[in-house]
Amino acid sequence: MRKALSIGVVLLAAAGSARARPVLVAGVGAGVDVEPSRPNPAQGGSYPSADLAAFSFEGEILWSQLGLLARGVGVDGSIDYQSTGFDRFALTVAGTFRPLAHRLRPDSYARVVASRLAVELGLTYQRILATYNTADNLGLHLGAHADFPLGMPQDDHGVFVRLIVQRPIILIDDTISNGIAPDPFNAGAPSVQLLGVLAVAF
Repeated sequence: MRKALSIGVVLLAAAGSARARPVLVAGVGAGVDVEPSRPNPAQGGSYPSADLAAFSFEGEILWSQLGLLARGVGVDGSIDYQSTGFDRFALTVAGTFRPLAHRLRPDSYARVVASRLAVELGLTYQRILATYNTADNLGLHLGAHADFPLGMPQDDHGVFVRLIVQRPIILIDDTISNGIAPDPFNAGAPSVQLLGVLAVAF
């Protein structure tokens, strides 16, 4: 009797531990980096806004309602994309929050998607490579994402498509020289980034 009770306690503890283990998410994707119009210090006027190609990869540790996210985004070109240009790589660490995770029963696909809507808040570091030097920017990360499972899931595991909208708010804006402007200028940040990621949760 005592042996059976001990086995039962061990099994219950193992089951509780399995439920408590967070879900791990990994994904890769691509999207669009929307650059705002900025002053052109070399020729006067301004550079027009531009839509630039971007790629991304990310990982997330996800509990039922909260998560911890790490995301990298690389952009091909930036402010003076019409000339020498420079490339931007951003690394973000953010907390995520699903406000509807505990309010909706996942009994339909629409409710599953709604329950997985998440907002993101954290810090972002940007490394910018120009023709003659580099710049390092630091700021806040604001974002949101929606997860669309491939099929009707039974839990948080499986393959899904994540759609992301994010914007950095630069607090420390480093200067950079591109070989065209007579003086260094602030590298700035994109207006918004729109990304799509194919991810798996396990």
